[in-house]
Amino acid sequence: MELDMQPFAEPVESKYRPEDHKNGHYSIVGSSILRPNSEYRVGVTTFDLKEAIAFRVSIKNGANVIKSKELTLNNNESRNVTLEIGSIPKSESYELVAEGLSGIIFTERAALKFDDKQCSMLIQMDKAWYKPGDTVYFRVLVLDRGFKPFSPASANGMTVFIRDGQGNRVKQWSNVALSECGVFEADLQLSTEPIIGNWSLNVKVAEEEQVKNFLVERYVLPTYSVKVEAPGFVFLSDEFLKLVVTAKYTFGKPVVGELTLSVQPSQEWCGWHESNNVPVHKQTVPIDGKTIVEFNLKELLKEDFYFREVSISAEVKETLTGRTMRDSTKVKLHEKRFNVNLEEESSYFPGLPYHAWIKITNVDGSPVQDTSNPVQVTIHNRNIDLWKDTLTLDSNGMAKLNVNLDELKFSYLTVHVTYLGERYEPGGISKPSESVKAKMRVRSKEKVFTLGNEMQFEVTSTHPLKHVSYTLLARGELVASGAIEGADNKIVPINVPSTSKMLPRAKLLLHYITTEGYIVTSQTKVAFDNVYENNVKLTLSQDEAKPGEAVDLTVQTQKDSFVGLLGVDLSVVLLKSGFDLSRDKATEEWQRYESAPSAPYRWVEHNVRDAEVPTIKTVLF
Repeated sequence: MELDMQPFAEPVESKYRPEDHKNGHYSIVGSSILRPNSEYRVGVTTFDLKEAIAFRVSIKNGANVIKSKELTLNNNESRNVTLEIGSIPKSESYELVAEGLSGIIFTERAALKFDDKQCSMLIQMDKAWYKPGDTVYFRVLVLDRGFKPFSPASANGMTVFIRDGQGNRVKQWSNVALSECGVFEADLQLSTEPIIGNWSLNVKVAEEEQVKNFLVERYVLPTYSVKVEAPGFVFLSDEFLKLVVTAKYTFGKPVVGELTLSVQPSQEWCGWHESNNVPVHKQTVPIDGKTIVEFNLKELLKEDFYFREVSISAEVKETLTGRTMRDSTKVKLHEKRFNVNLEEESSYFPGLPYHAWIKITNVDGSPVQDTSNPVQVTIHNRNIDLWKDTLTLDSNGMAKLNVNLDELKFSYLTVHVTYLGERYEPGGISKPSESVKAKMRVRSKEKVFTLGNEMQFEVTSTHPLKHVSYTLLARGELVASGAIEGADNKIVPINVPSTSKMLPRAKLLLHYITTEGYIVTSQTKVAFDNVYENNVKLTLSQDEAKPGEAVDLTVQTQKDSFVGLLGVDLSVVLLKSGFDLSRDKATEEWQRYESAPSAPYRWVEHNVRDAEVPTIKTVLF
């Protein structure tokens, strides 16, 4: 899923009146999420003041004041206000209230979303499918908002229970005691005649609930697996579709049997809903561990309907037992051999540097390695050629556009690329609306940062910069704020220390307000090369071993860490997956703190419009 912090309140807009801006401006920025037992931070900044402003910043629930602080700011000053929020009840009436007590008199309110999510639960089981008489092993990791072990005291009253296929609660662990590392482990011995069906492991702690489903049913473990592999990409001009099928036992030996391969147009493409109407091309051949089968692509394409994807299914019948295993895949058919895109560092704005490249990739996304054939690029405006050049690709399949757009007159430009005799239209370049009077752009010096190091950014503006406010948001909280002095330069650096509060990812927002009361904004995402401060390394003494032979495991991690190990037979994974933990699953759970449960979980572009909104007041993100 792509991720930016979501604004839940728009800047207050008003009809432009010069007298509203003669005394200067202010901005108040905070998170739209309010959490109990946390610190709620607000960034307050002033711009071009004639006299100091006395502010009062409060969290209210109706008429009840939860927390409040007063502060006085002089001209071009920024301060971070921290409100200590204790145990507060759930309510839909919480507001951030900002008041000007002197200097500029005002009252602004913005609704807050209550979020009492205190922890995350990650569940790991030893498999996803159990048969009667098996033992169900599981462990539960309970982590706080910082993804540190949840306090055992906070988990007091934690309950874990298992329901059978009919919803009966068959086992319960009450008032569970977490270890210092926030882990609970237990098991359940299934009877020889259990209720067959979908069972569930349920965990409840600190008003949070997590459910993990698993299957209880008789089964026979697969002794071998089948894998059908198709080319990474297939083109309509190709003569054959070559498929590789592998069948091997879980201990690595080849399977001898009979292979039946079926190829047919995908129903999603051909538009038919009845599978009997879709033509199927089949081949049956012997297999001894691995074989290659070719289908005539021209025969497939003779069908009198449009399709650009084929479905492939492989069925291997083992000679020894007659047992059958299957696998399937899909292959897309491509008309052109390359993808050509216009890669912009950022959108064009007059007066700001414009950096763009033509990027040519193979259909699998890999860059084209070609430093000899020319890439011809033409930029048009209403079929009139305004710029032409012949470029050469670098080792990343990219060629930089050395064009000065400020010298061209246009409202919209079309880019055409010719490569190896094929013509492509990778995109266009738009000129911004004339209503946008100014633009500011921020770019990071590195694509990813290392935690603990200072993060360096560069801010570029179409107008001289005087006082620029910045805010860093992560996990639905304002984690840092401040301001930089531009000294009337159009390019200024900004350096911000990185802290663990910014994990797993953050967003930097910048803004300033002109003397006329227009807000100019910019933003960039902040990514880290390693979001987990504690890493683990596992090595084996040998990659292959005979039955009964000992294998030594070596684990390297930080001192006093809890290390959970899980070893399963490959046949268990082949039977049914989804029972284990992964780094991606954990990170996805961590990112859920970026929004309140009642809000849609998404990360969209910040939509405060540059230099269009007069008199910014209170803005929530």
